[in-house]
Amino acid sequence: MFNFTAKQVYFYPTCIGCKQGVRKVAAKIRSEHGNPPVQIKNAGIGNGSTVEDLEENRLRAVSDVNIISYFFLATNVDYSCTKAAAMAFHEGLGQELRLIHNAPRVKTSVVHPTKVRTEMIDYLVKSGKLNSTTGLPDDVAGAVINQLYSGYKAQLVVPPSLGWVSLVRGTPSWFREYIRNSLSAMLIKAGHGHAPRREGVDP
Repeated sequence: MFNFTAKQVYFYPTCIGCKQGVRKVAAKIRSEHGNPPVQIKNAGIGNGSTVEDLEENRLRAVSDVNIISYFFLATNVDYSCTKAAAMAFHEGLGQELRLIHNAPRVKTSVVHPTKVRTEMIDYLVKSGKLNSTTGLPDDVAGAVINQLYSGYKAQLVVPPSLGWVSLVRGTPSWFREYIRNSLSAMLIKAGHGHAPRREGVDP
């Protein structure tokens, strides 16, 4: 148990959802106390609104504080986070439709494609360094259309042969970490950690 006096506690107000604000207060902390050895993010807000009633400014406020701020406080893992967010949105929307709107017949589906042969990764595929399953845009489009015409909801993995990967979510943390490390190392080795920027493709 640590005991702190008032003189050992400092308060620096800022909006952690604002990149410039975070950088400014971080520079001030470093100048006055040196580099902090530990960082704890404990900020979070919520709305309690349904998707239908949620105002855009409130949505952006929650996203900025609860999600976007992580990228201002740590390293860049934006792509993976957006994919996880899509899955969480799919699950949450399904619950909201069923329990709040009493609309169990409204179906939602989410599609998890493997790496798709578009300009985003084509340079990796052509280099021969990407040792991973890839698919074509038509594979994803076909899966989406077929699911629409089925009339059922689903969580789809494209190609279906990789469906077993969804089981990784239920495995022990050490095994998930092993899988993540293996895949990340493969991608970094293939692209040396950076993709060439192309007009109209990269942000």
